[in-house]
Amino acid sequence: MQLSIIIPVYNVEKYLLKCLTSIIESKNQEFEVILINDGSTDNSDEICKVFQKSDKRIKYISKENEGCSRSRNLGIEKAQGKYLWFIDSDDFIEKESIDRIMGILKEKIGILIFGYNKIYENGQIERRIPNLNNDIRDVYKQLSFFNSPCNKIYNAEIIKKNKIKFMEESHMGEDMNFNFKFFYYMREDEIRTLRESLYNYNFTLGVTSNFSKRMEIFKSFDDIVEFYKKAEKFEEIRKILEKYYRLHAIKFVYDAIITEKRKNINFDAKGAILNLYQNLKKRKMIFKNDFLFFQMIYLLKFIVYPGYYYLKKFKKGK
Repeated sequence: MQLSIIIPVYNVEKYLLKCLTSIIESKNQEFEVILINDGSTDNSDEICKVFQKSDKRIKYISKENEGCSRSRNLGIEKAQGKYLWFIDSDDFIEKESIDRIMGILKEKIGILIFGYNKIYENGQIERRIPNLNNDIRDVYKQLSFFNSPCNKIYNAEIIKKNKIKFMEESHMGEDMNFNFKFFYYMREDEIRTLRESLYNYNFTLGVTSNFSKRMEIFKSFDDIVEFYKKAEKFEEIRKILEKYYRLHAIKFVYDAIITEKRKNINFDAKGAILNLYQNLKKRKMIFKNDFLFFQMIYLLKFIVYPGYYYLKKFKKGK
């Protein structure tokens, strides 16, 4: 078995048919699809069973709801392929994607990174192509290509040998956490890139705009820091990790506060900002930088943007 495609499924009846159809359109027989139903309460279970009966390449597991990370980890345990591809069940892949990937997997690699199409709720499509030089430092700099596991094919032996898993105790930053650990074991001659968009990512705000969920990002960063300190490599990764910290632990959290305040005027935004500040202060010595300048920018945005939003509504008479 060359490739195992691992797909967690949770209440995605609206998207699942398109997702699975885009995969099994390939006539290649050297891959398996591991569907893991994470306690869905809609018709996702029935859709999975229909596809399982119609295609021997599909394996189906149904379990209680434990979260996406636990489902992916279970998929890793069950996978028989030399390489792993994690696909989200509300997304889909381009035609010929599997054939293109299989051609590259004929040579032994550590990881393959390719482009994707980001599809917004209004129908707008943003095509993203990696501009990488197969250099690990270069990969780290490409923030939009580093985090997601869906635009990557991983060497299964590296994952299983080093017991790399998705962090189950956090709902935020688990993909980033997984990739920082995986790339620790990477050699530059094992990285391959493909300047094509093979994956289609349906983008919705969902959990990413929820403040309480966003705050779980600190668990992920703490775990990464502990991992690299234990390996005595933290100082080598510090500057790179600070870039991600500034983006995920400051920018995205402030954006979540602004979004929640806009949706719910009773949301305790001041309390949320204080909570965030306390978490940043607690980790100030780890990153040697409290990012005060960036906090000032987002505090200003918090003050100005809601006022601008409500002024627009007032002018429209709403």
